[in-house]
Amino acid sequence: MALMSNQQSKLKIALIGCTVNPHTGGMGRALYDHAVALAEAGKEVTVYALPPFPEPPLTPPLGKGGMGGVFMVRPIKYFLRIGKGAWGARFVPPLDTFDIVHLHLPFFGVGEKVARWKMSFRASPKGESRNLTDENGDIPRLASLALDDQKPPRLFMTYHMDAIGTGLKRLYFNWWYKRRFKKILAACDAIAVTSRAYARESQLARAGIDVEKCEEILLRVDTERFNSSLRAPKERSNPDEIASSAFRPPRNDYFLFVGALDRAHYFKGLSLLLRAFKFVDSGSRQRRVRNDTNVAAPAPDRDPVSGMTESPRLVVVGTGELLNAYKKEAAHLGIADRVTFTGGVTDEELARWYAGARAEILPSTDRSEAFGIVLIEAMACGTPVIASDLPGVRTVVERVHGGVLVPVGIASSLRGATPRNDSLILALQQAWNTPWSAEERTALAVRAASVYGRATLADQLIAWYHGIITT
Repeated sequence: MALMSNQQSKLKIALIGCTVNPHTGGMGRALYDHAVALAEAGKEVTVYALPPFPEPPLTPPLGKGGMGGVFMVRPIKYFLRIGKGAWGARFVPPLDTFDIVHLHLPFFGVGEKVARWKMSFRASPKGESRNLTDENGDIPRLASLALDDQKPPRLFMTYHMDAIGTGLKRLYFNWWYKRRFKKILAACDAIAVTSRAYARESQLARAGIDVEKCEEILLRVDTERFNSSLRAPKERSNPDEIASSAFRPPRNDYFLFVGALDRAHYFKGLSLLLRAFKFVDSGSRQRRVRNDTNVAAPAPDRDPVSGMTESPRLVVVGTGELLNAYKKEAAHLGIADRVTFTGGVTDEELARWYAGARAEILPSTDRSEAFGIVLIEAMACGTPVIASDLPGVRTVVERVHGGVLVPVGIASSLRGATPRNDSLILALQQAWNTPWSAEERTALAVRAASVYGRATLADQLIAWYHGIITT
């Protein structure tokens, strides 16, 4: 990107989202990555989000290249909070003190508050002063400049996914999209999406937004972090270095599921995976004998040469209030001895779980899954994926030819279905019987790094902001 003027380089940016925890899903990861990328590019970034914040506290690697950026996280003050929504929100320091406000939706209650704040500028006649005092009663410098130039802070918005939910939540979400969503969109100066393919079939398109004119800002991964398990002896973080490395993945005798095990992420489909996984062992233990008859043959626990287990295992990485319920479900299905629940893990441990897996599985059940950050994390480690054929997810996988898509459906172990006619079971068995070679996995890591690497994120964001600010 061309060298920016002093005015551009001094941009003060507020990022607003329901969470800034990079370990809780795509929205938290996006907010965190945007903040880090902008701060590394020399911007002054303040993130407003709902507590609790990650433990230990966020310590982003700032100042690369001597840019001297700032990254601060401030809690949103509120009157009422329900889950990841908050009403009566207050921002300290106030939003008027920023050049750019970037809102991440859905964010119930807070999205409406930000939209009303923005619309108040448009409602003020030219030359009429507004009460822009901060908590100390002083008029912030940038707010004064905004008044003088009649250029209030610009409101940018990234739309991540449709909120669907179940029960009362579904009723509220439907009401919100009918009564509140369009008002928020009307207040925005520019809109971005994480997947244009997903957005074409989302509430954003139904609200009349021309998705083709929206900026597409893909979710990204830190390839330095996820390729650490592939590097030896020196660090290799770009596609050329990955391709030249001697990629030796750990033993890949397990399938992997990574996700939050809570009610908010009901759509991740872990129950579906557990019920399907019950059938995989019997299919993978069979061997051909005379007359092409499938006969279940007992096998040793481990192959004497490779050290790999004969039957596949499933590793579930994640934590949440439903962890014990999923453990009980695995026990009820009779597969508890083949399913490992790790709980929470460190970034380094997560990268190694990815690199050692036969495949990462994301059997999401509805459009609440708009992207699937775990897919690009796995592919950055060279691990292929099996994922539900949903609009946003489909594009993530197809962009880098990273694995197999299966139809969204009810678990095969229900309603009399069998392993022979269930797409998820067939995909699991196929992945187990014909694993990707080391060369194929290395090539996948290269492709993922070139498409989903974080190196160009700041350039894209700043160019997007600048294109709107200067109009």
